[in-house]
Amino acid sequence: MAGRPRTHLGRPVTLLSSLASLSVTRTSRCPITTPSEPGSFRLLSITLSPSLERERGERERESVKQTDIPVSMMFFRVNSGFEDQLRLYEAMKCEVDTSNPSYKQYRLLKIKIKKFSELPKEIFALDPDLSSSSEVSYRCRKCRRTLFRGSSILSHPVGEGASAFSHKKFSNLTGNAQCTSYFIEPVQWMKPSLLRVMHGQLLCPKCSSKLGSFSWCGYQCSCGRWVTPAFQLHHNRVDEIRQIKMQK
Repeated sequence: MAGRPRTHLGRPVTLLSSLASLSVTRTSRCPITTPSEPGSFRLLSITLSPSLERERGERERESVKQTDIPVSMMFFRVNSGFEDQLRLYEAMKCEVDTSNPSYKQYRLLKIKIKKFSELPKEIFALDPDLSSSSEVSYRCRKCRRTLFRGSSILSHPVGEGASAFSHKKFSNLTGNAQCTSYFIEPVQWMKPSLLRVMHGQLLCPKCSSKLGSFSWCGYQCSCGRWVTPAFQLHHNRVDEIRQIKMQK
């Protein structure tokens, strides 16, 4: 995992943070050890992770036979979050990639409600208005203040469209599933708005125009997909800015 920043998803240490340090242990040919705390699923996960890497690219994880697991491991009770973490680890090609959108979303889910008064700084993207970059950026349509970069967008699978809202009985919905908002990771300028509250508005830090809203419980996208937690900025409130390279 050279070149990848090692991190943790929260306290206590979780599967992905343990796997981040696993490669160091394996390359040094030392015995694999894990913290002895409640939740023995992590020991099973870390022990099996080398097998998962070998299987990746050859067959889907679902096809791994039960006989591939040592009999001595059969008594482990799997934590409800085990499969999600393992699936995410495989999706990241068996590396803990902190820039991966799915990883960012998972890290946000790990934040405990009681800690909203002291949000960890690592969940916030740097304020793009304080530095220059050739990356695609998004600005407030009213005052042109740079709000976030393309790498902060947390994409999600398209939902079921109008059928996802059938319980609301809206007459103007069509069958097309289209996203009309950007769901992004928190950016530094949002921090004052996010502390000590479950939901609220997201206002431009320069002109105070309403850009969208946030909720730690989540919002339903216009495509029908539910996103949790949600930091939602509407398409019609921001403009996409791309750098154009001038040819000499």
